[in-house]
Amino acid sequence: MKKLFMIYFLFVSCLSLAKVDFPIDPQNDPLKIIWNLGGEYSRNIKTMLDKKSGEVKKRPWSGYYWPDVQGSIAARLSDPEFSRISRSTQIERVLPQLINYIRRNDAISYSSFPRKNLSPAEKYDLWVGDRNLTLTNAVLNNSFKYYKQQNGNLPKWFGLCHGWAPASIMVDRPTRAVTVPSGLTGEQITFYPKDIKALATLAWTKKAQTVIGLRCNASNIDFNNRASIPKSCLDLNPGSLHIALVNQVGVNKKPLILDVSSNSEVWNHPVSKYKFQYFNPVERVIYNDFERDVEDINRVSLFRAYRSPETKYIIGVKLTLEYLNENYNLSRLTDDPRYDSLVKKEIYYDLELNEKYEIVGGEWLSSNYPDFAWIPNQSKHTVFGEDTASLLNDDGSVTRATKSLTSGGILGQYRYNGYSKERMPLPNLVRYLVEKAK
Repeated sequence: MKKLFMIYFLFVSCLSLAKVDFPIDPQNDPLKIIWNLGGEYSRNIKTMLDKKSGEVKKRPWSGYYWPDVQGSIAARLSDPEFSRISRSTQIERVLPQLINYIRRNDAISYSSFPRKNLSPAEKYDLWVGDRNLTLTNAVLNNSFKYYKQQNGNLPKWFGLCHGWAPASIMVDRPTRAVTVPSGLTGEQITFYPKDIKALATLAWTKKAQTVIGLRCNASNIDFNNRASIPKSCLDLNPGSLHIALVNQVGVNKKPLILDVSSNSEVWNHPVSKYKFQYFNPVERVIYNDFERDVEDINRVSLFRAYRSPETKYIIGVKLTLEYLNENYNLSRLTDDPRYDSLVKKEIYYDLELNEKYEIVGGEWLSSNYPDFAWIPNQSKHTVFGEDTASLLNDDGSVTRATKSLTSGGILGQYRYNGYSKERMPLPNLVRYLVEKAK
């Protein structure tokens, strides 16, 4: 028996004037984020007791979220002068100075600039032979657009975590540097593992995804007043999360992605491991005995007005999550799991069970719960035209078709505007780098 002396349960005020049911509704259907179970999955708590812990078979990799305050993947994070400018002004306001520095010392005009210090976007432009540095400028322009929308005070959390998280799941880890010739000068351009991860991250920002739970847009939340919290800031439902973790991570051995922030900020992270400990919701004691941990709904007064109408029993859950965190490595020639950054997080909630002990809902008991959960589309990532064209020569140099697709031009019977203008690296080029980096 383990007494949970240290649990500090928030949401202590559970009175309200109106009853608000919050069961597992279609917006919170966990089946949407469970791969390849053919519709057969468990939501019965008794059948889940042998899945109190779970871990993915292939762990995602740590990457970087490439914040817009520094120019996204056009940021020269290995450049000492770039770093000095970043520190010279309040970070939320420094972007115009950083853009000015990059464009004054661009990778074409200043050919003597150390190539190892170039950003991933600049290296890509040099590789594909783009004199206009189209991808670099498109990325910088997009960051500056956000800067203007935020009236010159760009939040630090704006970035590409929605690309890094799925890329880390769907793209093999680049484990070593890859050198290819520039399409302009033939000089050798070295993509470090972090450069390859950055290009994969940008590519996956535009891939389809399936989400459960609504996005919370409130920055100030009174967690002590359940009735005042918008529904979008209460889901995803903890019952949905519980079912998804058991089936996707515990059974499928596959990751899912969580926005781990319960407020308006979005921080997407791929989950690699979980552990459950069940406890009695009235006595707040871990008995490690299901019959003693579960309670009849009539003995649980907390959140009574918000319970699913089907609820017959309540059981408490202490969830320990492990997920991958951002981890930027400066120009490292190799990458492997020992360099990953992992975070452990404890979350408390309860589960609402019907008379068959099936999970029908739940309530958060602590304030650090995730906002929504999702998985990326499993289909191959491609853009129109690249699968019918020869993009690279044997030495990794680009072909005319590559320049047409990336920078714009005629290929066959089609005229292409250029995917770089849309902030899109060609997926097949990214796959080439990933394969060479294994």
